[in-house]
Parts: sequence; structure tokens; C-alpha cells
Amino acid sequence: MKYYVYRISKHTGRKEYKKTKTLDNYVGEKLKDACWQYSKQGAKRIVERDTERYGWHFEYGMEVIA
Repeated sequence: MKYYVYRISKHTGRKEYKKTKTLDNYVGEKLKDACWQYSKQGAKRIVERDTERYGWHFEYGMEVIA
């Protein structure tokens, strides 16, 4: 299975998906299909790392691809 990494702004509630593998570029739900697909372990690591760095502003998570 593959996963998308997403973040939700704690201020606006907007949900965005991580677009590229190496850069922290996020896009809205309309461009979700163009986003990078991660393994479960890779997505989990990104979520943990980014929560530690930016958790005060965003809520991070991963979503399985159906």
C-alpha cells in the first residue's frame, strides 16, 4: 500500500498534501493525484519529523491510497 502525507492548518483548517519527495511543498486537495506516494514507513517518519518541527502550527497525518 501507498500513502499520502497531509497537514491541516490549526488556524484555517485547510488540508494540504505533500507534493514532492524531497521538498516541503504542499498543495490543496484538487492536486492530490499529482502528489508523491510514500511507503507506510516513509510516511510515518515524515509525519513524526514534521510534527516535531512544525506541530505548533500544523497537524500532520498520513492517508492510505484506495
